[in-house]
Amino acid sequence: MKKYKVIFNSSKDINSFQKNYFNNAINRNVYLLEKNTSNNFLSFISENPVNLIDMFSDVNVVEISSENYNYNIDFPWCKNEKLLLNFYSKIFDTIAQFIQESEYWNRPTAEQIYLICQILNTVASVHKDGITHGYLSFYSNYLYYLSQLKSIASNELFLKIQNRITYVNNLDKIFVNSEVTIIKNLYDVLKEEIKILSENQQELDFSVLPNPYTFFKNSSVNLEYSQFHQTVFSNKLLLHRYTKDSFYYYRIVMGIFFKILPLLGISMNRRNRIIFLSVEQIEKYFGINWETQINESIRWESEKYVNAEKR
Repeated sequence: MKKYKVIFNSSKDINSFQKNYFNNAINRNVYLLEKNTSNNFLSFISENPVNLIDMFSDVNVVEISSENYNYNIDFPWCKNEKLLLNFYSKIFDTIAQFIQESEYWNRPTAEQIYLICQILNTVASVHKDGITHGYLSFYSNYLYYLSQLKSIASNELFLKIQNRITYVNNLDKIFVNSEVTIIKNLYDVLKEEIKILSENQQELDFSVLPNPYTFFKNSSVNLEYSQFHQTVFSNKLLLHRYTKDSFYYYRIVMGIFFKILPLLGISMNRRNRIIFLSVEQIEKYFGINWETQINESIRWESEKYVNAEKR
């Protein structure tokens, strides 16, 4: 597998190319992997060597370089190059198709956010127990981000950023009160790719993924943990639940989603706003909250434990 690094003359050039790329990405067999705004470069991967010159004929490019791609740096959970490329490319192409068909780049920021919420909702829905449990992993990411932010920012800055993430205007209220939308072809692709992962488990290394048993030791700074995290990561039944193979497959899919977000112009603050709005919509639509779902998870795991003991 080859990795290509393309350095652009300016941020304007990189943003212009980025939009054009997603409108023509399907069937190119060259997959966008990384965007570095501070150094004005994009990185791509491809199974075979390709000539990228034609792709950049309309923008000012400073340099194009290539190297053999060490995929273990970005995807340490995978031990098979072909499996990784197939997994990433299928998901990437399906999201790129949605971005193209929805005219994502031509929409105002608020509408772009709602479209990404649809992708998030679809990812959450491929959790083994469905969207009403899959969304909790996103909620966990959101709360952890706030905890991290609070530990390093001044109180004034923290409240300012938190308000940007959680404010709800009239358009947001319409979205939150609307029906949860799942993108069917993306859902089908994700389910199929999870099935392929499960059939090739010997090619995966779950040990490199975050360990829920050491959650409270993972941060290099002292964090004020949310009630959600204190509840979840102190419960033995839930810890067991979050080390099952099915959950690891789901985490891997989530990781791909998070990796693609910056390629769509999504900053960390905007990513967490997207999670916030999706969580609000899902909880309202299904009439749930994190406590009802965590209690349901505990009940299910407890019943499985009792039944196993009876056998």
